[in-house]
Amino acid sequence: MGMGKRKMFLQILVLLLFCNCNSEKRNTYEIMSMTEINLITDLLQNKPPNGVNPAFRIYILDENKLLRCVNFNYLKALYNIDYNLHQKSLNDFIFNVVNQNIKLEDNDFTNKMYGCELDPKICTLYNQYDIDGLQKKFCYFDISKNKYILKVPNLTQCQLETISYFNFINKYFRINNDAANQISFIRKDLYKFYPKGADMCSGR
Repeated sequence: MGMGKRKMFLQILVLLLFCNCNSEKRNTYEIMSMTEINLITDLLQNKPPNGVNPAFRIYILDENKLLRCVNFNYLKALYNIDYNLHQKSLNDFIFNVVNQNIKLEDNDFTNKMYGCELDPKICTLYNQYDIDGLQKKFCYFDISKNKYILKVPNLTQCQLETISYFNFINKYFRINNDAANQISFIRKDLYKFYPKGADMCSGR
């Protein structure tokens, strides 16, 4: 192999290795720790209202790469119906779903449950500028409340859910304030999980 071809081959190899590492980094998450999940599952064992906020949104991609939104109570129901045969425990199941380690099946969702493909333009923006660029584009930061507030009107539902998904996998959780007609994203460390509290989120 000539020097020119060898140099080109090495450059391609390095590029491929970089892409693989980058892809692995972007697809490995620990959105919530097992300790946090254990707290949630302990609360789920209680009769409703069990202290687990039903408005807390968990964003995932299903087996067909459709974007889905579920909550902890829904995951508990799925586990009791079917996944208890495949997962060691409810804790493991919820941990793996939240952290994108397993894909739920299409038949885990009713026909009325919304699902869409990730918006390609927002995906491109995220891949180029990461979560900082996405938040700068679509939100403004409220210093007094320490959260990002959605500023772009007239988004399609799929665009909004895609933005919410990328915030979620970067540990920014969505809060809907219907009274103020406002959607915001707050860092996970600003959420409070109370063993006997009526609300998981300090921002509501």
